[in-house]
Amino acid sequence: GKRVTNLKVTVLAEATAGMYRYQKIKSYLSADGLSSREEIYLDSLQGMALGEGMSNAARAGADDIKHLQEEVVSKAQELWNQLDFSSFRYLSYDEVLSTFASAGVTRDTIVGSVEQDFEQMNQKAEKLATEFDTLNQQIIQVIENKLATDKELAGEFRKWNSRI
Repeated sequence: GKRVTNLKVTVLAEATAGMYRYQKIKSYLSADGLSSREEIYLDSLQGMALGEGMSNAARAGADDIKHLQEEVVSKAQELWNQLDFSSFRYLSYDEVLSTFASAGVTRDTIVGSVEQDFEQMNQKAEKLATEFDTLNQQIIQVIENKLATDKELAGEFRKWNSRI
């Protein structure tokens, strides 16, 4: 088949696969009821799947905004570059620039405002992506700390993970 290269689709597919694995192991483990250790395992598995999915989705969104920013700023710059201030017969180049500026048409209003608006969006998206990545790392760290202090539980996790 065709290889998927759209990051958003890939992120969604990975998150769906993670939740599918979670549902599958939950069905397997809950056949005879769940022990407290199995519940811890399932909570961990679900937390890691959701944490990774949210982190990846936030990163994909931030990347999309960055690419959109580059594209839109480039188009705004092209538009600005297409303005020919020297083609007027009775006004000098500086007079034309001044006339356009008095009407609010400057490089800053055409290109600069677009750059500024997108930079703010880009910074917010990057901040969210970083926060979701940090949250995901914290989820993983809590699970790893628990397993480091409970070797029996760690062994059961390895056993259950081998069945996924």
